[in-house]
Amino acid sequence: MTTKKEQIFKAIISHINRAGLLKNLTIAEIAQMAEVGKGTVYEYFTSKDEIICETIIYILDSIMSQILIEITPNIEFQSILIKHIEAMFKVSQQYSNIDMILMTDGISSTLETEHQQKLMNKVKTIKRQYTNYLKNVISLGVGEGIIKEYPEEYIIYIVGNIIMSSISYYYHELPLEKRNEEEQINKTYQTIIKLLT
Repeated sequence: MTTKKEQIFKAIISHINRAGLLKNLTIAEIAQMAEVGKGTVYEYFTSKDEIICETIIYILDSIMSQILIEITPNIEFQSILIKHIEAMFKVSQQYSNIDMILMTDGISSTLETEHQQKLMNKVKTIKRQYTNYLKNVISLGVGEGIIKEYPEEYIIYIVGNIIMSSISYYYHELPLEKRNEEEQINKTYQTIIKLLT
């Protein structure tokens, strides 16, 4: 059962997917989109900044729960990496425009310092978590002999950026008639292999 708080999050996520912008939203508009009273919004949040901050944290937690594919004992490097890239494409459809919001300083710079700091701390934690996940995936490739030697940490960071840039390019730059998700996932995988070998 969806709680009122989740209703508010989902209304803002729907707005992000549609319009991308959060700056000009008012509490009244948020309440209207969520189909709750303005007073209900204030039961959960003290300000618009807190709503925006908490919604983005909610999105980031949801994304991480979907993209960190479990590394089981019998899974192979190629399989886990492709499943991970596929999961990244899936969440990008679910949360369209979130990459554009996160890649600009606009969102954090408009928040009050307290919420700005909370959001930045969350982003740092997630970056560390994601880098550690990619390290574990790449370790499989090293163990299987696909990757000759374990790369430096900045290369692992670049692998993550290749995946995110590929998705951003696919959804924001590539014309609709030229899109083929399976082909793009394979191109992303091959680009990573070229970098690591």
